[in-house]
Amino acid sequence: MHTATTTTQPASVRTPTVRFQRALPGRFAAVRDAVMDAKGGLQSLGLTRHPAAWYATHTRCYLSEDETTGYAVTHDGELVSLFSAGVPGAGRAAVLDAVFRGATSLWCFDGFLPRYYTGLGWRECERLAWDDALAPAGWPYDVHGRPDVVRMAWPERPSILPPAAAVAS
Repeated sequence: MHTATTTTQPASVRTPTVRFQRALPGRFAAVRDAVMDAKGGLQSLGLTRHPAAWYATHTRCYLSEDETTGYAVTHDGELVSLFSAGVPGAGRAAVLDAVFRGATSLWCFDGFLPRYYTGLGWRECERLAWDDALAPAGWPYDVHGRPDVVRMAWPERPSILPPAAAVAS
């Protein structure tokens, strides 16, 4: 089990200790749906909800011990389906844990998320214009408009993770 923590950030943005463990795809999908349905809003609309069979074939899934935060990493390193309703900073812990477990890219909607991920060390590498034909069902255009879709990459030498020898697996 890996614990996502960092020691290089100021105390005001310190990442909480959150333990993540492998999860069966069916359990991951069920927890993801329950958490996101309870949260609602843009976070729920912007999260791709693949079926459990897709996760079983294409990813490794992880849940926090309290099952309030989770993510999956595809076999080619894409961070997908990250969700969090845990303690403040649990989403940050999930992102860092995903990097530790091999995440090297992700897609997100323009706005808050690209700035958030940039603050964690990710870099924008591609930007696509919004396409109404690919919009999530129920997308509230009147509230969120038509944001670009941004692909981000993790730099080759992560500077915000502790050395591998210092991380307990």
